[in-house]
Amino acid sequence: MIHDKISHLHIQNSKELQDATVQNLMHKDPLQVFAKTSWTRREARDAKLMQATHFQNFFLHLFSFLSLVFKGL
Repeated sequence: MIHDKISHLHIQNSKELQDATVQNLMHKDPLQVFAKTSWTRREARDAKLMQATHFQNFFLHLFSFLSLVFKGL
């Protein structure tokens, strides 16, 4: 019984580690995730586009905020 629980925890930790690795790779390059998981090319490309969209939205909000600040001065 104890051995079964340890085996279960080991499998669970291994799965969590794999998920964390995939999440870590997502921030670097979704195409690497495609190479290491069963993702399709389309899913990897969509993730890359989503990453670019977040980056563009960040700068859009930053510049609109700065323009509001400078208009207020």
